[in-house]
Amino acid sequence: MGVGKLLIKKRGGAAVFLTIAFSCMIGLSSVLFAASRSAALRSYSDATLQTAGRAVLSEYDRRLMADYGIMAFYGDEKRIEGDIAFYADASLSGNKALYYPFVSSGKKLRPFDSPVKMVNASLKGFSLMDADRFEAQVEAAAMSEWVQNATGRASQAQSVENPDENPTLRNQSILKSLPSAGLDPWYVPDIRLEDIPSLSEIKDHASTKVKVNEYIMSVFGRANDNKRDSSHFFDYEVEYIIAGKTSDRANYSSVKFRLYFLRLVLNNAAILLDQEKVATAAMLAAAISAATGGGKDDAIKASILELWVLAETDNDMKLIDAGENIAILKNPQTWAIDDIEAILDGVVVQEMVKPADPSGMGYEDYLRILLFMTDRDTRLFRMMDLIQINLKGTYNADFQMRQHYVGYRFEAEVNGDIFSYTQRY
Repeated sequence: MGVGKLLIKKRGGAAVFLTIAFSCMIGLSSVLFAASRSAALRSYSDATLQTAGRAVLSEYDRRLMADYGIMAFYGDEKRIEGDIAFYADASLSGNKALYYPFVSSGKKLRPFDSPVKMVNASLKGFSLMDADRFEAQVEAAAMSEWVQNATGRASQAQSVENPDENPTLRNQSILKSLPSAGLDPWYVPDIRLEDIPSLSEIKDHASTKVKVNEYIMSVFGRANDNKRDSSHFFDYEVEYIIAGKTSDRANYSSVKFRLYFLRLVLNNAAILLDQEKVATAAMLAAAISAATGGGKDDAIKASILELWVLAETDNDMKLIDAGENIAILKNPQTWAIDDIEAILDGVVVQEMVKPADPSGMGYEDYLRILLFMTDRDTRLFRMMDLIQINLKGTYNADFQMRQHYVGYRFEAEVNGDIFSYTQRY
């Protein structure tokens, strides 16, 4: 074989090899292009669906946020599914121009060639009436700048001329729809010395309970604040959270009842620690026992101490009504009633008696103690009651806490790919 023919044969083989290699490169490029296009389309679909999901959260109830610092949206699963499909179609469809006339009209125009084939939403576990979810929202509001503005609004509230002296909720349909409707309406906590919180517990701002209680004291009205907000049904809202009655008068009376027994427990503890008062009671008991035949000194002493405690507790209630302070655990300087002999002689103390040392805690601080001792769920659900009652009366007669949510889950199918998300505030 000649040299020329050999060169021609080699060149032909190289051409065939290059043709095969080029074909492979084109095929590989096509595969890479298709994979890149698929990855880009999936990434774009993912971003679009996440944006659509957040768009639903942007439809939160503005009034609920403005008045109570709580972010939640009104919705149901079908509505959410329709909104997400509509928002996603507006970005993924090739017919975007068709959407512009309908974006603000509330109509849900969807193209026949929509790449969004399925959207399933679930609100399970995200209800605002879930105690954990609601508490988290309240805690976040209590830690935000919003609560400072709320406090400012409360301090600037204008008194209303001729207010109802005893606002009473009588509408049975409203009462039955309250978030706390399933709770025991007669709940009264046992007041025991060991259950009374210390000052450090009440002031522990790292505690969720303290944050929630301070939110309550900032946002809701109470007796003795001399203010009335016309957008709130009850004047004594903090008292409602503690007592759960249907009228201001009943709530205030119930709180005073609790305060009386709280002071009774504390005064019993204080008098037993006061050796001088115990000695005085023992001396009087011995004199009474001798005059009546003897043998009952201990029982008489216990009766004298109890009578002394009752007189001091009655005086505490007068001090509270007058806006005075009362020490939690009293000493001889903060104890007001000293003349036990006059009481034993039948002299009834009509006038309020101030102690030598007027330091202590006021009505608001005692409300904090009662809030601290109130069952967590009772406290949270009665807060929900007040929000629902107030917003029904001033904003939306159909407002229901149970129809508001703080997040949701959804699953969507786009171009054959399945995407799953959890959206929450």
